[in-house]
Amino acid sequence: MPISDDRLYAEGNAYIGVSAKQTVRDALRQWSKDATRWGTPREWWWLVIEHDRHQFSAIPFEQLRDLLNQAGSGVTMDTQLADLPEATQQLDSWQLTPGIVYTKLVDKNTTTTAVALQLAEESPGQLLVVTTQGQCVGIISKRTRSFAMATFSLLKMIEEDEKKQVGTAHTASIQEDERKKD
Repeated sequence: MPISDDRLYAEGNAYIGVSAKQTVRDALRQWSKDATRWGTPREWWWLVIEHDRHQFSAIPFEQLRDLLNQAGSGVTMDTQLADLPEATQQLDSWQLTPGIVYTKLVDKNTTTTAVALQLAEESPGQLLVVTTQGQCVGIISKRTRSFAMATFSLLKMIEEDEKKQVGTAHTASIQEDERKKD
């Protein structure tokens, strides 16, 4: 019996899938603007990143926010998703540092819901990517959602970045006009 759609599309399995060739900015724009079955984007949703050869990694959006806010992480809005740091085990804890985890894959039609739930429990980040013919059709997450309030939300970060992008484009346009006059 295949993985049940009810379990696969449960609210706790909310995600956005993107290509590893896209940037953090691209992924955040898609997350903030796409209407999905789960409604309003939340920072506990997962960003599922498709690499070459049907390989997938993932990161919760709240951890992506933390990487963007973390001095020295090297992660900016222009960082390509393929270049995000990998999560590692913290020395003094069972928890992982913010970063991507490479996920296990199962085929939706050849795995039962019970087996998928067990595999997710044992997988890095407690996440399992469910595929059909090599394409991601959902996730199974056993991770507990965080309800911590961030001082600077991702939606606010996107808004600030868009203002900066518009300002930069406007300045470049003025400079180009000035060069044409000379």
